[in-house]
Amino acid sequence: MSFESVLATIDALTTESVVGICAHTRPDGDAIGSVLALVHALGSSGVSAVPLLADEASAPSTYGWLHDFSAYKMPSQVALERFDLFIVVDTPNVARLAGGSVYLDRSDASLLIDHHPPLD
Repeated sequence: MSFESVLATIDALTTESVVGICAHTRPDGDAIGSVLALVHALGSSGVSAVPLLADEASAPSTYGWLHDFSAYKMPSQVALERFDLFIVVDTPNVARLAGGSVYLDRSDASLLIDHHPPLD
C-alpha cells in the first residue's frame, strides 16, 4: 500500500469512526510509543482510537508515564465486535498479534505501519 493510500484511508475517518491500534505481544518501547502516538494523533482529530494489547498480559509499567498509557485495553476488555479501521504497528507477523488478531479479520479496513522486514 502506498503512502498516499495510507493517508487517504486515515483522511476518510470521521468523528463517528472507531480505530483499534495494536502492536505485538510483549510490547517494547517502540511498540508502546507507536500505539500511543497514533491514539493521540487520531484523538486530536476527533477520531476515537483504542490502544489494544495483543494479549492478556499488562503493558510494561516502565512506560506508565506516557500519555494515555492507562487507556490500554486487553482483547477481553474490548466490547466492540469490530473497528472501522484496525492499525497494526511494529510487527509484520499476524502471529505476534495473538488475541488482537481477531480484530484484524473483523474490522472494515486495516493498515500495517512497520519498519521490520516480513519473516517467511
